[in-house]
Amino acid sequence: MTTLKEILLKDDMKFITDIVKEAPIDTFQTIGDFEKGASFRDKRDRQIITNPITLTKVKDFFKNTTVDFDFYFVNLQGRRQFAEKGVVTKDFIFKPYPDGLGIKSEQLKGGDINDNNITVFFVGNSAGEKVLMTAWTIAHRFGHSLRREYAFTEYSKWLESAFEDLLSTYYGKGKPGYSYNNYTDLSTYNRVKANLFNHIGTMRSARTGQIKRYFEFYYELFAQYLKDGKVTLNPLKTLVKTGTAAYGRPVHSYTRDVDGANEVLQSIERDFNYYAENVLSEASGKIFVM
Repeated sequence: MTTLKEILLKDDMKFITDIVKEAPIDTFQTIGDFEKGASFRDKRDRQIITNPITLTKVKDFFKNTTVDFDFYFVNLQGRRQFAEKGVVTKDFIFKPYPDGLGIKSEQLKGGDINDNNITVFFVGNSAGEKVLMTAWTIAHRFGHSLRREYAFTEYSKWLESAFEDLLSTYYGKGKPGYSYNNYTDLSTYNRVKANLFNHIGTMRSARTGQIKRYFEFYYELFAQYLKDGKVTLNPLKTLVKTGTAAYGRPVHSYTRDVDGANEVLQSIERDFNYYAENVLSEASGKIFVM
């Protein structure tokens, strides 16, 4: 009888694969020795990635996406330096290390990169706050690899403008430089946005108040869209926490038009599909190193 370890070993390379061929995950494969730390330093990450249950969870997570993915997890010495490099050419993948990623064609499923799919090479888990490499983290980290892409920049600008208009119009919290602004520095204003996002976000990070850097919410929303095919926001209230005073006392802001504020959220939920699909369309056929 074939053991699990034997299943995970092949040609000096451990990998996870599956006979199910339907979209959206065409490939979920490891490259390198995942029993030892290299570019993936945390043993827990390596155990998660090489656990067959993870493949099932990732396939289920991405089942509502409209594009196909090939995910490669590279645990090789030195490759961590390429974390968050973003879009690369096929030549970079096959160019010998350290000038390239140093992957050989025979190490890839099918022997080559699929030009029709979104291909992502993960070379570690370098999140600012340590979060294990779950299906959600994979989706969030994929968003980070897109940050320099034109469509993702437009997506971020759209969200930034919508949320800042909401704060200034309905809660009187204008961006620094506005004549009616109550804040003296941008960092304070950014904390206001983070507080707002912890209130309206429905993903775990927001529910537990973990949105500290406001821009991470844009990646969290994109991950939620990849999972559900839509985003869902909590409704606003008349009073919303926008700061913290002395001794940890929360500071709230007030609106006379909570219905108008919630109409803004509803429009964001409605229009999110347009911007997210533009991002995915632009990414299709490209190779990313994350």
